[in-house]
This record gives sequence, C-alpha cells and structure tokens, in this order.
Amino acid sequence: MPRRTAKSPFHGAFSMLHDAIIKKGFVTETGEVSLPYGWDEQDDVVSVSYTRKELPDSLLQTKCVLMGETMIINVLHKTVLKTLDIEIGSYVIDFRDHSYEVKNIQPFERKVYDDALYPLIPSLKPPKHTSTPTRVQQPERVDPLRDERLPGRAPQPINPMPFPFAVGGDDLNPLGRGRGRWDGPGGGGMIMDPMRAMRGGVGRLPGPRFDPVGPGGFGPDNDELMPPGRPGMPDMDDMFM
Repeated sequence: MPRRTAKSPFHGAFSMLHDAIIKKGFVTETGEVSLPYGWDEQDDVVSVSYTRKELPDSLLQTKCVLMGETMIINVLHKTVLKTLDIEIGSYVIDFRDHSYEVKNIQPFERKVYDDALYPLIPSLKPPKHTSTPTRVQQPERVDPLRDERLPGRAPQPINPMPFPFAVGGDDLNPLGRGRGRWDGPGGGGMIMDPMRAMRGGVGRLPGPRFDPVGPGGFGPDNDELMPPGRPGMPDMDDMFM
C-alpha cells in the first residue's frame, strides 16, 4: 500500500475519517471529495462539514480533537451528537517525514459507521440480505405394493370355471367379480359342499364320508341359490328368504 502524507499522525487519522464519510456518498460543503484547503492549519483540532445531495437535511458536521494519543470524534446531525474515540496508533503507523502507513481500515470504518453515521442517518445502513434456506428435497418414498413401475406380483386372473377345491374363495371376493349365476369361480363361502363343488362335471370326490344336512338330501344351504319356485320367477337371491 502506498504511503500517505499528513502533517501529523492526528491529521492522518482524520484523513481516514474523511475517506469513510466520502464512501457513503457525501461530499464537502464545496462539493468536493478531497479535503478543503487549510483543513490542517490547527495542530489539535480539525472541523469539516459534509452533505449528500440525495438525502434531504443530510448535513454532517465533524469536529475532531486530539487528546494525547487519542482522537475524539464528534459528529453532529441536526441536533443529535455522536461521540467516539479512537487510538491513533491502532490505525496510523510508521509516521516519519510527514508520511505514514495505515492499517485496520475496515475495523476503523465499521466503528465510524456503527457508532456515528448509522445511528444519525439510519437510511445509510445497507439492508440486510436474508437468504431463504434451501429446502433439501427428500427422495420420493415409493410403496412397492402400489407403484406399478416396480416389479411385483402380477394380478391373478379370475378363473371363469369353478375349481372344486377352492373352498372359501367367495369370502375373499365379496363383490363377486367374475362370479356366475349360481356358483362363483372362487368356490363359495366357508361352508364346503362337495355336492355343489362337483357341478363342474368332475365326479364324486374321494375321501371321508359327507352326510348331507340340507333339506331333501342336498348339501347345506349357503343362501346363494334361488329358493324353490316356478320357472321364470325373478331372482330372489336373498339370505333372509
């Protein structure tokens, strides 16, 4: 960083204050961005006024006083006064032959803005940028029993012909999808009737003896057959008949 020139370390510290105010869009009362002529005539006091055209009533009056190794900064806006002090040696270093170097520029400017300019003129403070947190999209959870894109069991076709050993099938198919007029392809309800199961033309089932319990020597009535009546009568498939 190139060396700067000033009458004293105190005047070098005031130059840093001047630069911080200019960065906020202010100019001196004469409309210049440079320090006015004769600003450093006094050894321990510097006074400079600033204004900003875009802001009404934006006049800032600064007066800095040297107290030992400390610079007392007074900034007046309208009737409100803000005062802060800085240690000159924390920002102006290696002063010799009216030249010096600066350090900690950003902390210096932050102190001036936060303790003086922003409280006096809040509109100078930049708006806070609130970032909306990015929502991480969770992978879609797929139910393998419902998603047809995944391999699974193929639907079982309904057998149009009754199967003699499919006892209780109609209990699993209560809506009767694919059921015939008399016997459903699922094999009826829970009551096994070998006599009715043989209507597919297979013949009598081998195995233990079955004593008919229905009226007239027929198997048990599971309320699926039409009650006896004349031919051509309407279907009265009603469990209460």
